This record gives sequence, C-alpha cells and structure tokens, in this order.
Amino acid sequence: MATLLRCEAAAQTLLWCHADTGQLARIELPRLRLNFVARPAPSAAATAAANGEGAGKGGGEGGGEGGGEGVRLYCEEEPGFWLARGPRDPAVDELLLGLPMALLLQNAQAEFLVLLPAAGRPMPSADGVWLRHGEPEWVAALGDVRHYAYPVHACGVFLSSRTLASSLYLLAVRLLGRRYEMAFRLAESCITDATLSAEEAQLWELLALAGADTHPDAHAVRLKLALVLLGSEPDIMAVPWDVAAELEAYALKVPLPQPLPLPPPPPLPLPLPLPLPLAFTLTLSLSRTLPLTLTLTLARPPSSRPPAGSAWTRSCSSSRRLGSGLGLALGLGLGSGGLGSGLG
Repeated sequence: MATLLRCEAAAQTLLWCHADTGQLARIELPRLRLNFVARPAPSAAATAAANGEGAGKGGGEGGGEGGGEGVRLYCEEEPGFWLARGPRDPAVDELLLGLPMALLLQNAQAEFLVLLPAAGRPMPSADGVWLRHGEPEWVAALGDVRHYAYPVHACGVFLSSRTLASSLYLLAVRLLGRRYEMAFRLAESCITDATLSAEEAQLWELLALAGADTHPDAHAVRLKLALVLLGSEPDIMAVPWDVAAELEAYALKVPLPQPLPLPPPPPLPLPLPLPLPLAFTLTLSLSRTLPLTLTLTLARPPSSRPPAGSAWTRSCSSSRRLGSGLGLALGLGLGSGGLGSGLG
C-alpha cells in the first residue's frame, strides 16, 4: 500500500477483498484509471497446487504487495506487467531519482515500465516536485489520459516516451525537480510542428514555472529548448521566457574555462661528445743556429684510426735568432693517460 501512496492519496484508493478468505483481490485507482489484480506468482501457484493448498496461502517469492507472500499485483492497463518489488538493477533505480510519484512495473522478460500520474499538476518545492490534485481545468484538458507509461530502454539508462504529451510531462517533472542533466537530454524529443492539443499545451505552459530557477544548469536547459525550436512555427511552441536574458544570465554565472597547463619544455640537446681519447702535443725548440719552431699537433692515439679524408695535424712556425745557445722543450699531453708537461 505504501508504494501506491506515492502517486495517489489513500482516500482515492479502493481495496477489494475475497468475501470467503479475506485475501486482497483488487486495487483500483479511479482518478488515475489504473487497476491492479492480485494473483499468485507462478512459482507460488505451483507450490500451492503441489501441496493442495489454496491460492494466496502458500509460500513463494515476495513479488508484490497483496494478501499474502508470493502474490503479485498485475496491472490491467499494461498486460503482463506487475508491480515490481525486491532487488533490481541499480541503473533502473537511478532513473527513478526525482520521480517520487512513480510506480515501477516489470514483466517476465525482465522489462521495466514506469508509470507517472497525469491527473495532478506537478509543482516545484524545496525538496523536489509534488502533485496538486483537484483542478478541474487541468483534468478536463487530459481527455481520457490519466497516467503516462514510460518503457525503460533495454540498455537501462533512459526512459522512452510513447507520446509528445508524455515527453513534455517528463521534461516538466525533471526540470521542476532540478534534474538538469536528464532534462537537457529530453529537450530534443519535446518539439513538434503540429498544433498542440489542450493536453500538450498546458504541459508546455507548465515549463514557465521553471523560469524562477536561477541555477546555471537551469539556464542551459531553457537555452537548449530555445535552440531546438529555432525554425519552428513561433505560434505553436513559443518559449515562455526571454532568450536574450537567459543567455546573459548563463554567461555571467558559468565560470570561465581554466587554461590548460603548458607541457614542460623539451630538454636542451647535449653537446656532442669528444672522440676520446685524444692527444695534444706542444713542442718549443730554441737553438743558436735553428729558427724558433712552434708545432701544435692534434692527433688520435695509435689505437684510434682517423676517418678517411680528415686532417688531424695543424702546425705553425716562426723564426727568431737568439743571442746565446739555449734549448727549451715543453710537452703537454691530454689523453687517457692523464695530463703531463716537461721543461728542459
């Protein structure tokens, strides 16, 4: 019973029981035009037949609310579906966030169906959405419709809409309930080029209640709706808000994007290594009869073979006569053997 109270008041709910056993037989929601019939689950019925017990008294799975364990509440308006109970895929529970008035049905193929009441006008509140019943004008515009059905897609990540009115209703509930991301994804499925019916028109006008929401994401949803309506007839679906004001408010509230961090600079190229080991020789020769000779030799050690066509020896000389005989020799070597010099 607590599950049904999500979408309808107890005063508008009728419970029928079997006269002989007192077991729950039927639940009617006249204002929503929904009816549920209590039937034993297949496994419970098989167990009861094997034990010779009556239906509804045998043990079985807790498949729904009813007169006993193992009793399911089958929806007459959606054949094959019953009121879902027990554990299920967490992705389905995420779809029900922001839909406190929803009823979840399932069938034997593990398919799910979400029912939302249409007889109450969705109104925003501090903690989500509530339904305001008892408005004759709202109910009169619905015609024969009193609830909307949304099949859960096989992937389990979104709800499918059967009519434009059901899409508009779901969009209004998502937007008024501040489920902005879900409302943003619904925007493209809520447009038409045909004249709106009285039911669709009052649902479209319901979106004006969301104009008081100044959250940046609320501005984004309203701008998305204005964008998808570009090129359509303005007298069919005109947005009930000022698009320029929405765009200005969105631009002022959304923070500027942060610059991406620059990549570190590439490392500097290392100098080419010297072809070690090398040998340097500096020789000075002084005598009375010979000119001054300065020779600088750059050569590889004997263990290294110079490349073909390269010159490894540079020499320069100059002459100057000295007044006395003096011999001076200076040698400097650099290589794998270290550094050395000599004077004589």
